[in-house]
Amino acid sequence: MAISFFLTVFSPFYNCFGYTGEASNSSNPDALAPVFEDGPTQIDGCSGYRRHYIKGKLPNNKYQVACQMSQCYFNSGGDTATLNWIEYIIIGEGELCRSKRGKELLDDYLLCKGYHIVCL
Repeated sequence: MAISFFLTVFSPFYNCFGYTGEASNSSNPDALAPVFEDGPTQIDGCSGYRRHYIKGKLPNNKYQVACQMSQCYFNSGGDTATLNWIEYIIIGEGELCRSKRGKELLDDYLLCKGYHIVCL
């Protein structure tokens, strides 16, 4: 699958998306579920939180998916600080539609835009 190759090659740049590139023995048919998982996470040993959403539609039935990250850490004075950033990935509509989590993201995006698409 093209997305697996893309994420394996570029996973150091898209660590926010949670893809490790490691094979899994689970029979999870939704390969994008762990990639687009929202919630608490660990980033370089520190507590963090990530949230995914579709930022916009691009030409050729592609979408820009954003991963919004927040990380808590202790600064040099020992105080708690928060670092926020957003990373992006471009993915095709077909890949989103083949994933339960991808469909959820797509449905949320389209609902906000006022229309709906049927994933076959």
